[in-house]
Amino acid sequence: MSTFNKIEIRNNGIILGKNVIDSLIFTAGKTYTLDVAQSQTVNEYFQVIGNNCSPIELRSTVAGNKAVVNMNGGVVLGDFIQMRDQRGVGSTKFLPVANSTNINNSNEKLDFDSPVDYVDEGILGKDVVLCKTIP
Repeated sequence: MSTFNKIEIRNNGIILGKNVIDSLIFTAGKTYTLDVAQSQTVNEYFQVIGNNCSPIELRSTVAGNKAVVNMNGGVVLGDFIQMRDQRGVGSTKFLPVANSTNINNSNEKLDFDSPVDYVDEGILGKDVVLCKTIP
């Protein structure tokens, strides 16, 4: 088992083995793969925030088998996630899934409703125009 204070991955990444991580941060527009053989324990902070132009893809190392994220306390922040084969475990309520996709309904113990403090528009208005291709 490995222990980390903070892991922030700014590119595509794969996390293998059993790990205890205080803070785990993923970057918009990237793909992250979690080990199905070992659980990942996040103690304090888990951020998986994509956006409508660049969602985060979160999957397990083996399609059809679930990777486990264990949290007993702490905060989960997430938005715009394309999620497959994940299982949330522990006392923390996982709300990482506003504007997200539960691919093939393959995820467990994850709430795909919008969190209470979700805001649909920012100060610049709707973000949809940011994704349009300019000729």
